[in-house]
Amino acid sequence: MVEIHTIPLFAEAYTAYGKHTFYREWIRHADQLVVIDADDVATSALLQAVIPLLSTPVIWTFAPAYNPQWLSGVLLPIDRIAIVSHAWLSYLGRQRPGQLCDFVSIPRYSPKSHPISRHVYRHLFMAKEHLIDLENLYRTMPALSHRLQSLEKMLVRELTRNRVPPGTGSRVYHAFRSTLTPYGPFVLNQGYTADGIRRTLIMGPPGSGIKQLLKRVGSHATYQGHQIILLHCGLDPIQIDHIYLPDLSWIISNNTAPHCMSPMPQDNVINLYHDLEKDLTYHAKIEKIYYLYTQAYQHAWDELWPARIVPNGQVDSSTLGPWIDKVLTLGTLHPVLRI
Repeated sequence: MVEIHTIPLFAEAYTAYGKHTFYREWIRHADQLVVIDADDVATSALLQAVIPLLSTPVIWTFAPAYNPQWLSGVLLPIDRIAIVSHAWLSYLGRQRPGQLCDFVSIPRYSPKSHPISRHVYRHLFMAKEHLIDLENLYRTMPALSHRLQSLEKMLVRELTRNRVPPGTGSRVYHAFRSTLTPYGPFVLNQGYTADGIRRTLIMGPPGSGIKQLLKRVGSHATYQGHQIILLHCGLDPIQIDHIYLPDLSWIISNNTAPHCMSPMPQDNVINLYHDLEKDLTYHAKIEKIYYLYTQAYQHAWDELWPARIVPNGQVDSSTLGPWIDKVLTLGTLHPVLRI
């Protein structure tokens, strides 16, 4: 039996610059598409029913930012097959030559929802600005700056030791692992500890420079030809929170709340707090800015709270049965189905 690794992701997030998505690039990675023309409730239920029937080493699932418990798409990267909500099609543009597309239509159950208040993004932008203030203060701390430089050199050396063969093209994917949702800050699969995955967890306070460090390390990995998934910051998508290198089975993570993972005995944990304890010059100022940051983030959540989805009725599994069968009979999925 094939060992399957399921990696949960967001392809969208509510950020300081508005709603940011990576749907376009994900859907264009697929050579074959199965498009579910249904409402969000039925689409999610169908995708969750189909996933256990798939037999492929890697499955990437995508949740919508407005309800992280649902699914809006599934991608099989090795097979280059995507099963997605009809909403993804608006990001496709023109189909590539040879890109196949099958449609499955399901009656709609019309869940009720509320529009996102523009004040959500205003408060998130203010939170992002407070983080920049923290970053500017932390840059003045010599011990921390020296530690970050040493850490970057160590990570780059590790990448160099595992350089991919010449001529191997780098492939870079972009997604989110966390975002603010109507249900609060949400991190997908926070305790992800798949067998064989090496984790380097960098611990430090928000604004301490870890995101910028990961962005530079990601650039080195891309230059050296590695396959890489850059998991962007849900508040500021310009920044990077986590790097996943599938060819090295290695995750390098900004292990800072709210998207921190619980360390395991086999993890390489790097604690930057010790370096901060050496310089208390700006301690009071940092505490004040951090308070303003958390308040702005809380205000954004307060504005987002009314937008939570309330389904109008439930999708009965017996009702979905015929549509699941229809999806499974598509020739697109025959090579990746469990026999």
